[in-house]
Amino acid sequence: MDLAKINAAAARVGLPTKKVIDLKVRDVFTVNEVKEAKTQFGNKVILKLDDEFQIFLPNHLQIFFLEKDPEQLKLLKAQAQKGDLIVEYLGERKFKFGILRNNPFYEELSPF
Repeated sequence: MDLAKINAAAARVGLPTKKVIDLKVRDVFTVNEVKEAKTQFGNKVILKLDDEFQIFLPNHLQIFFLEKDPEQLKLLKAQAQKGDLIVEYLGERKFKFGILRNNPFYEELSPF
C-alpha cells in the first residue's frame, strides 16, 4: 500500500462550484475548460472559469448546446483548449462568449 499516493488523492479537492446568480454583472472570465457531466438531473455543461471555480450553464444554454446544436459545444470546447475563450456575465442568466485577442476587446460569438 502506497500511503503517499492515497493521501495525495485524498487531499485533492475539485474547484468550488458557484451559482450563476452569484456572479457579478459585467465580470469577464477566462474559460479554462468546457466539460459535460452526467448528474442526477441529466447531462449538464460546466465551465471552469479563471482556474478558480466552475459553473453549470443555465438551462437555456444546456438545451442549446446539448440538444439543439451539439456542434457548437464541440467548437466551444476546442476554443477553451486554445486558452483564448472568455465569457462575460450579463446578468439575468445571460452570457456573452468571445475570443480573447492581444487587446482588451473581443469578438462576440453568442447573443446569450
